Amino acid sequence: QAMNNLGSHFMKSGDFEAALRKFENAKAIAPNIPTIDENIRKVGISMSSGKTKSESGRLTLCMIAKNEEDRLGGCLESVQGLVDEIVVVDTGSDDRTVEIAESFGAKMGYFPWNDNFSDARNESLKLATGDWIIWLDPDDLLPKEMHEPIREAMRQGLGMKRAYFWVLDDQGYEPVTCLQLRLFPNLEGVRFSQPIHEQLTPSLIELGVVCEPTDIRVVHTGYTTPEVVRAKQDRYLVIC
Repeated sequence: QAMNNLGSHFMKSGDFEAALRKFENAKAIAPNIPTIDENIRKVGISMSSGKTKSESGRLTLCMIAKNEEDRLGGCLESVQGLVDEIVVVDTGSDDRTVEIAESFGAKMGYFPWNDNFSDARNESLKLATGDWIIWLDPDDLLPKEMHEPIREAMRQGLGMKRAYFWVLDDQGYEPVTCLQLRLFPNLEGVRFSQPIHEQLTPSLIELGVVCEPTDIRVVHTGYTTPEVVRAKQDRYLVIC
């Protein structure tokens, strides 16, 4: 069982060859466990789809988090099968946030909170090794039907200096929709600016990157009650 669990860990982190070796070792030890056969089948599918992924480049998810144990797992589960690397920068959690992130194979960074969202997000960009980066917050969910449109945008934009706005579908207490730049190439010099309401577009424009709108949709679930809305507004006022 330990070997099978180790294979699952490698599979979540995107190291499919290592995962396959562990699953095959587990099968040699315990040949009659159906879950091992199923894991071998799944990793084979992932390795095949990886050949298609290479046409679009590797994708890193970058996020920052603090005390998000209730929501982080759902967010990371929603990108399984899409991203090749997960980077989570923790800004001072004292709950299970780090443990949950690591269970998904995340590369962890640590940044002391300084009332500046851009500084923390830029720390996450430093750890990204993919050709492309998406950023999400722990209270975001990426619908599975958006995975292929994202890969298609990456295929079309690889090597072309393209970045993409997504539709933010805020389904909280006050439902709204707006455009946010969420998918961009991992170029030296790309960075977030402004302490709150962080912006990527200025740095991308300076680098000659064309920013295009898409119909790709990300669901935001954070503003669920009037109390949560007021708490976040108060937090932003402190930063301002």
